[in-house]
Amino acid sequence: MKKVRLLTLCGTGGVTSSMVATKAKTIIEKEGYEVITNTAKVIEACSCYESFKPDIVIASTKASIDGVNVINGMPFLTGVGVEKVKEEILSELQNNLG
Repeated sequence: MKKVRLLTLCGTGGVTSSMVATKAKTIIEKEGYEVITNTAKVIEACSCYESFKPDIVIASTKASIDGVNVINGMPFLTGVGVEKVKEEILSELQNNLG
C-alpha cells in the first residue's frame, strides 16, 4: 500500500489542524493509501516541511511554503467548498504520487 505524508497547519498546531487532518485522511484513505499525518503551527511550516517531507500540505489559515501548493483547509471547518478541496487533494495525490 502506498503511503502519503500529510502535513496540516493552523495557528497553534493543535485542534484545528487535527480536525483538518482527520477529514483529509479519510478522503485519502478512500483512494487506497495509508496516511501518515503531522500537524504544526503555521510559523513552523517551512522547518516542518523540510523535516517531515510531506506529499500534501493543507492549512486552515493563510500559509505559504516556497514552491509548494498549500491547500486551503478552511472548507473542512465551515462546510463551504468541501468538494473543491477534495478535488485539490486528489489532484495533489495524482501529481505527487502518480
